[in-house]
Amino acid sequence: MTPVSTAFSSADSAVYVDGLMAVIAAPDAPTKDRLLAGLTPPIDGATWVMPELPARPGRDPALREGEAPRRRRGLDHRQTRLRFLHAIFHIELSAIDLAALLCVRAAGAPAALHADFLRIAREEAAHAQLVSDLLIAEGFPPGSELVHHKLWESALAAADLGEQLVVIPRFLEARGLDVSAELLPRLEQIDQRS
Repeated sequence: MTPVSTAFSSADSAVYVDGLMAVIAAPDAPTKDRLLAGLTPPIDGATWVMPELPARPGRDPALREGEAPRRRRGLDHRQTRLRFLHAIFHIELSAIDLAALLCVRAAGAPAALHADFLRIAREEAAHAQLVSDLLIAEGFPPGSELVHHKLWESALAAADLGEQLVVIPRFLEARGLDVSAELLPRLEQIDQRS
């Protein structure tokens, strides 16, 4: 019986990294998800040259960059609630890019890390689409509010994979989970669908 080769060539590495960069450049969650579905994690220890990273991830032209005004009213105010959900939509969209970036930075890492973060990116794409669908149904589609790229900028400021893991999941996402734990029960009482 001839052994099956598990080699992951430099050409395979280039295809994988190009695929991840295409995910980051894609304009919306469905396109990002479709591209992610076509990616296969590399074998353990596969390496590649770190590509140049874009200053901004791809976004639909309807999403305009800037600082959204701060909320002045509670979530019981419809417009404030929609603006909050718009921010959640953009966080979920950014999470796709951050998971792809983590994989780009993970040259030499175990295949399981890549598989986990590709799965996470696809889950984030599903979340972004759910929130997008809700916003559209409410007449407040993505692009109704300004978005910022602070999460992406924070990831770019990280020097390597280790720093990105500390800054994004261990600090920024953890803070978001703390806030969500307080806000979600209030939101559920006000608007079950949201």
